[in-house]
Amino acid sequence: MDMAAITAEASFGAFAEEVTLNGVTVRGIPEFGVAMVGEFDQVTERRTLLSLLKSECPAVARGQSVTLRGEAYTVDQIEKDDGAVVRVVLR
Repeated sequence: MDMAAITAEASFGAFAEEVTLNGVTVRGIPEFGVAMVGEFDQVTERRTLLSLLKSECPAVARGQSVTLRGEAYTVDQIEKDDGAVVRVVLR
């Protein structure tokens, strides 16, 4: 296991909550009200982001369904994937 995976596992152990991704329960760390910045450095909207462990959900893709705190969302885009954690933008 590499250092990124060890660090991610520790963070998820402390901060993650159960979410459902395409009908499967996994751990995720949500961020609500994240400012999305446009090309002129202006806030264009606020979105919900969700970080997921790649080891629990290696095939995250746009369009997948997510249930978070009883609310239904859809994966709108993959924002970042560092090999240990994938961070997605929800809509």
